[in-house]
Amino acid sequence: MTLEESSFLIDIPLMKKCIVIMCLTIIGFVVHQILHLHSATIAMAGAAVLLIVGRLEPEEVFKEIEWNTIFFFIGLFILVGGLEVTGIIDLVARWAMTVTEGNILLSTFLFSVYRL
Repeated sequence: MTLEESSFLIDIPLMKKCIVIMCLTIIGFVVHQILHLHSATIAMAGAAVLLIVGRLEPEEVFKEIEWNTIFFFIGLFILVGGLEVTGIIDLVARWAMTVTEGNILLSTFLFSVYRL
């Protein structure tokens, strides 16, 4: 409780630039279909703009990335994509709707507590 937030804010102008770029990136996520761009393209563009505007060295940024988390999400997205393509997600969803007789709240609870 005795920490001063201002002591951690080293570069206020960079923080303001980051907030603007983050807001633009979020807006890009919202309108990515209108722009005919993939959301990954929007995310990479936001990161690239931040590297350029912030005058950051890419090597230094890459050292700070939590690679374990990045690879966890890569694996998770690959797994979910595979389950979707094979139809397993659709099969499980239909099973849940049958078991819960179409009750969405109960289906949500079922997936929250049930372990396959």
